[in-house]
Amino acid sequence: MNKNQHVRCGKLSNGVRFYTQYESANSKELIVIGVMVGSFHDPRGKRGLSHLVEHVICTESNKYTSADADTLLTRTCGAPDSGSWYINTDRTVTAYGGAAGLKKKHARELFSMFADMIQSPVISRHSVFVEKAAIHQEHYLTERDIPGERIHQMLREEMFPESFLARIPVDGYMEDVRSITRHDIKEHIHKYYIPSNIFVVYLGPRYKDAKEVIAHEFGAWTKSTLFRKHRFVLPHGTGGFASLPEQRTKTITLRGLAQHHVAVGFPTETYMTEDAEALDVLAFIMSRKMFGELRSKNTTWESGAYRTPIHTERTFGHGMWYLHF
Repeated sequence: MNKNQHVRCGKLSNGVRFYTQYESANSKELIVIGVMVGSFHDPRGKRGLSHLVEHVICTESNKYTSADADTLLTRTCGAPDSGSWYINTDRTVTAYGGAAGLKKKHARELFSMFADMIQSPVISRHSVFVEKAAIHQEHYLTERDIPGERIHQMLREEMFPESFLARIPVDGYMEDVRSITRHDIKEHIHKYYIPSNIFVVYLGPRYKDAKEVIAHEFGAWTKSTLFRKHRFVLPHGTGGFASLPEQRTKTITLRGLAQHHVAVGFPTETYMTEDAEALDVLAFIMSRKMFGELRSKNTTWESGAYRTPIHTERTFGHGMWYLHF
């Protein structure tokens, strides 16, 4: 292996962990901050809290006003919704950073802003109301009104038992989101946004240089909490793996659509299991077969297949394999 491709790990004295990879031929840098909390950690009755916190965190901090943040994001990453930044909540991790390599100066400015937002966010009542309303619109714009996304959610609901957290959408239930309070948000941040629950992925500079940049932003942070142990813990109800006791099917009709979607899947083992590679290979083989049979050979005007993706969705708490056409 080329020495430039080695991933090196480190840890600051306050518990912030980091992973670096040196690339001598690339003048750009990529820095992403991860917080080990996601939808799996949302309390009952407050499903969607982690996602809402991500929205509110990025609004304002002690050093950056909302206008400052918008200006910096536009200057370093381009226009809103350009896909050049990566702010995302998943089931076990919330991430803040660039989506691709940026000029060194821009990457470090962005990193500095996100680091300050994570350590000293300003949680105003106005921003809470604004972001809750934005999430409600996002829910319909990117999930509920998108047939492909909706059928994937239906598949999870049929595949996993009610106690299984993977059934719950990452953005939660909208009635829960609407009821979340400013106090809930502050308590969530106090509980999970602590040094021992943070990691940084930094691609580009040498290990020593990367460590200095990370230490400059996070080294003096000494916040702790009584709520959590200093290690990542999955909440009860993530489920692991259990075979389906019987075949299940569900069909829904959405008026006004000229589309037909089918998804077929089954539960699998979780992330980093011995079967992970085999499942990925199976997905690749099936994707080629699906494309060959459903798209390349179908000449019927009303029965064409545009996409035939195969997914191997896995986290530390759940796994599923499914095809969609």
